[in-house]
Amino acid sequence: MNISRCSGRMTAEAFEIMTCNNYCIKVLNLSNSRNFLSNDGLVPVLRRNPLLTVINFTSCSGLSNICLQSLASECPNIKTLILRDCHWVNDDGLLSVALRCDQLVTLDLTGCWNLGNNTLKTVIGKLENLEVLSLAKIYGVTNDTITILAQTCKRLRHLNIHGCWRVTNDAIWLLGEYCSSLKLLQVKDCRDINEISLSKLRAKKVRIDVAPPVSAPNLAKLSRLSLNLQT
Repeated sequence: MNISRCSGRMTAEAFEIMTCNNYCIKVLNLSNSRNFLSNDGLVPVLRRNPLLTVINFTSCSGLSNICLQSLASECPNIKTLILRDCHWVNDDGLLSVALRCDQLVTLDLTGCWNLGNNTLKTVIGKLENLEVLSLAKIYGVTNDTITILAQTCKRLRHLNIHGCWRVTNDAIWLLGEYCSSLKLLQVKDCRDINEISLSKLRAKKVRIDVAPPVSAPNLAKLSRLSLNLQT
């Protein structure tokens, strides 16, 4: 069920009518449902749909950690959880999910600023099946978090730590050592991550969202090409 396409026009009453007789929803996209969605409207839906495997809460500012606790107890088989820009998410809410939903494969925590580094370490340590993880713009993330991720989540394919400025080359080096399935790494605005660690990943064909520096031979080629174009 994709509510995101009409979230701007949806009301709480209409959402209740659409969901009240549904007991087998597996995919629920509530992205940008900030105008009508509340815990009172969502929790009954979670209780009726224990088969949910994918849920997207992007920018659902009217919710609280009550809905995460309900999700953990009612939908333990969830595999994809998107919490992008859900600034209300706190340590207790996320821990409740990690303790019950150990089948999570995709977890997007972009912009969940209230999460502490210790909580993230605990959560990641319990979710060994993770393949896609975004910790972007969680400014408390440190090398310790990425170290546990590298040691625990051997199936990791995509990691986004955009803006996590405390993470350094040491942690990225460990990713290269332990996460052989890694295909995509986003490290934009991570000031202490550079080619010292990234070059190793590039050699393994990992896609990275920052361009490598121009080498001297390539710079010379570009200069010659520029001269040829001018003539």
